[in-house]
Amino acid sequence: WKRFPAALASQVAWAFAAARFHHVALYDALSDYISRHVAVFDTQHVATTAWAFAAVGARVPEVFETIASFVKGGKLWGFRQDELCALCWAFAKVSFQDEHLYWDLVQVCSMRKDEFTNESAANLLWALTTLQVDSGIDRSLFQSGIDELLDFIIESFLSRRLLFTDAEALYMTAWAC
Repeated sequence: WKRFPAALASQVAWAFAAARFHHVALYDALSDYISRHVAVFDTQHVATTAWAFAAVGARVPEVFETIASFVKGGKLWGFRQDELCALCWAFAKVSFQDEHLYWDLVQVCSMRKDEFTNESAANLLWALTTLQVDSGIDRSLFQSGIDELLDFIIESFLSRRLLFTDAEALYMTAWAC
């Protein structure tokens, strides 16, 4: 693992997640690697790793705790909008319990909402709706931000500023509404 680059770790996690294959031993090893080396990951690899672990349902809370700690303290501003939405999706998917992390994500996404792509908006719509439906998260700090983002995203789809480019985005949006 000493010579295993961070980019390769996230790519391996992504490849298995894209194939919908949860190899427990691999994800456990990647979790250990990430907990020791997350500081050398760039924003894309952090977001990809979080997405991959959530997508396969890997129950490794240490990964999400490590990533949450890493992205706090103003670091979210360095993430692209699609990476922010992927992070929010991943944390919501695993029901991660950290109100301050979600508050940060909602604030940064709100300030950069003009950067949404079709896919990132669909991901964020699903994540925010999930937070409202069954997360157990105290949203009192950021509920108004969630409402504004949801209104913006739904209006963007209705006005065709954003479009559904694939069936999965349409499915996520239909579920969220």
